[in-house]
Amino acid sequence: MRPKASHPLILSPGPNSLLSPAQRRFNKLLKELESLRESIAKRTLSLENDLKDYASLLAPSERLENEARVHLLLKLGEFWTEQSFLKKGQRTKIRELILEQKDLLLPAHGSSSESPLHDLIQALMEDWKQEEGLGDEAPDSMQELFSSFLDPDLLDPFLLSKLDPTQFTDDMSPKELAEEYKRQAEALADGMADDMADPQHNRAAQAKHNTKQNRREQKAAQKEAELAESKDRTLATIYKQLAKVLHPDLERDPQRQSEKLRLMQQVTEAYANKDLFSLLKLEVEHLRKDEGDVATLTNEKLNIYTAVLCEQIDLLRHEHESVVYQPRFSCISRYVLAFYPRKPLWKELALQARLNGCDMSRSFEALCASPSEARKELRAMLKSFDEALKAREAYENFSPF
Repeated sequence: MRPKASHPLILSPGPNSLLSPAQRRFNKLLKELESLRESIAKRTLSLENDLKDYASLLAPSERLENEARVHLLLKLGEFWTEQSFLKKGQRTKIRELILEQKDLLLPAHGSSSESPLHDLIQALMEDWKQEEGLGDEAPDSMQELFSSFLDPDLLDPFLLSKLDPTQFTDDMSPKELAEEYKRQAEALADGMADDMADPQHNRAAQAKHNTKQNRREQKAAQKEAELAESKDRTLATIYKQLAKVLHPDLERDPQRQSEKLRLMQQVTEAYANKDLFSLLKLEVEHLRKDEGDVATLTNEKLNIYTAVLCEQIDLLRHEHESVVYQPRFSCISRYVLAFYPRKPLWKELALQARLNGCDMSRSFEALCASPSEARKELRAMLKSFDEALKAREAYENFSPF
């Protein structure tokens, strides 16, 4: 069997034989790995282009929109603080509006309004905590959480330590929290009652189960350790073989020395990253004179190669999914994800940002005008906000089934 001429690592069947399952899997993983690398390169290039479009088209409009939003929120904060001509419920609505809009501010806003806006947000959060009865700090334990609405004398510390905290969420009411606590407490109590009914049998069964489980875990850990050792030994062997041939200190020809220095850097980088694909490619190009050597690898060796390639592929899949979350793309990630798989419409987004900024500037000016105009504008803003909340709630609760 000989590899295809188009790629030194892909194996092809010989004239009188077929590829083995290990060889077919090896070929499949090589193709997937190369495909992932190409996808990552294309994705990164696309994001770099989006970053340029964002900087030239959207960023200037976004900064203006952000400044208008800061001025408007601070003005709304004045009404909330002074409670000027506010009707019942309007103060709470203003607080909700400001807290929602703060999430739309740019992450790094460096204007002089940043400090007073921060103070306003802190005051709004404290007001919300007091209204919700949360106090200055959230409870640090399950005991503190349930003591706020259940009789502390009825709480069993042992049961509390066994509760599943993931079933208690921030949006649950005290009644829902109490019901979930009761449900879990009853289930735990029933389980302990069953154990007490026949404690000797239960202890023996549990001990037997634990012994079997420990044996399985030990065997799996031993197998994984042996495989990891084989993978490391394989990578180290290829690296040492390449270093013997490509090390620049062993070359006297200045031109060849420069070339070997470049190749040795590739070898060192590939070994540091456990990049079997690149090491194998360099090995075929610079060590194996007979291309058939690639195809004559034993199934045992191919299985080790396959394990290393699978790890590389898992890492590349994660890299492909997370490339948009890299710090340098943080300013465009929300737009890219919202439009995926299409490209963001940067011109339309810039136009919308300018319109939003103009609307907020107009509202700010109206709030700064006469009391009658300010009252009218405030009513209109809160009505629009209330309608938006109702529409969002209806959408979230909608189910086609």
